[in-house]
Amino acid sequence: KGINAEACLSGAIVYVISDEIPVVYVSTGNGEADLSAYSKVKLNITNNNFDIRELNLNQSDIPADCAVIMFISPTSDLSTTALNRLKTWFNTTNGNVICLMDYLKSGTEFTNFNTLFGLFSLRLNNDVVKESADYCITGKPQWFTAGTLSPADSPLEGAGRATGYFFDTRSIEVLNTSSSYNDSAALVKTSAEAVATDLISGQESKGEKTLIASGRYQAGVDVSKILLTGSSLNLQDEYIQSTGSTLAGGILVKSLNWMASNSNEGDLIPTKEYSTATVSVTESQYKMWSVIGYLVYPLI
Repeated sequence: KGINAEACLSGAIVYVISDEIPVVYVSTGNGEADLSAYSKVKLNITNNNFDIRELNLNQSDIPADCAVIMFISPTSDLSTTALNRLKTWFNTTNGNVICLMDYLKSGTEFTNFNTLFGLFSLRLNNDVVKESADYCITGKPQWFTAGTLSPADSPLEGAGRATGYFFDTRSIEVLNTSSSYNDSAALVKTSAEAVATDLISGQESKGEKTLIASGRYQAGVDVSKILLTGSSLNLQDEYIQSTGSTLAGGILVKSLNWMASNSNEGDLIPTKEYSTATVSVTESQYKMWSVIGYLVYPLI
């Protein structure tokens, strides 16, 4: 089974009992990025037969029709109110979360977000990852290629290996706390030459770094699932259009399917299989990224 290179489904989720269309609620309460810059993400969601609405967890309870809550590049931490609403949701249904995070130069700590991630045996590190010259794009160490893994009980189980571009990303820690009620898995890793720099202390750590991970958590009868990424830029329209890399979009599609397979209400129609060819940069794309890198990288 391949990762969907076009980030588009040929099938749809069919809910046998309920006639209602499941909804992905996009969070708006934590300084998140505007969805308009992520039109491919929106397309992936609608192609999965989900509706899209907005939700501010600081002000509103989680609606009954919510299948997934998505956070896109939040700049402030979860409130205690929002965190407690999510915990209650997990305790009573198979609630799912997609968190497309970004590193902040301010070094803002995401304490409550990490409490949330900890339920799934994951932690978002407060750092930024750099790669060796062999993996860098246009010589910028924070822009590089990385490859997927195919762990069991994850969105990429049996998907094979693929490579894509990653930009300005945090690392994710897969915790050694997996138990009968939670587990986690790395989906994308760097090479062993990568270095993560802590944004507060400046301390560096060399070795393989996880960039995207998934997790499962069972508080009650149902299993909740999470997709956590260290950068949202891999799904931003500007980056996809410039590089042609749709790997992150394919992982999002796989994750939506994986989450939907939780449902007690129906089954998932199998989707078309895709190849996992490694992406490459054309000369024109390289020149374009060299110009963008020259202008943008000094600001990072």
